[in-house]
Amino acid sequence: MTDTAHQIKTPLAGLKTHAEYALATQDEADRNHSLKQIVASSERTARLVNQLIALSRTEHLAEERLDLSQMDLASIAREQTVYAADRALQKGLHIALEVPDTPVWVSAHAIMFGELIKNLVDNAIFYTNSLVIVRVLFDEARAHVYVLDDGPGIALEERENVFEPF
Repeated sequence: MTDTAHQIKTPLAGLKTHAEYALATQDEADRNHSLKQIVASSERTARLVNQLIALSRTEHLAEERLDLSQMDLASIAREQTVYAADRALQKGLHIALEVPDTPVWVSAHAIMFGELIKNLVDNAIFYTNSLVIVRVLFDEARAHVYVLDDGPGIALEERENVFEPF
């Protein structure tokens, strides 16, 4: 809970600081810069809150025995890409979907798997500069999902941390 409070407190403090500065300054360029910072910080905070909601929704599932079912990976990827397309377009990004015309069956938990794909696509949109590609491939032994972007990637020393909250 302490990590959660800290994760929310930091961007809210930034929002408050930029808002106070925008109200106090007489310089229009400075005010516009602060307002742009408020918009960017609000987007980051909204993203964080959405991630916290998703974590809350799925955290208890990790402790339970998960019921797996057959799911179409291509359909899930399509659904999550369509869901994310508006956010990508608002950011001026191109988002592409490359899936087979036939179903790609996998055994997965519906909520957890949907959240996994959604999180990968959201991260790509957040960190990329111009392009996100969601690609589903399959062969006789495995299904593969790739979310490709041209963002900076994860620093080598931070890669183990991707499995931890925040």
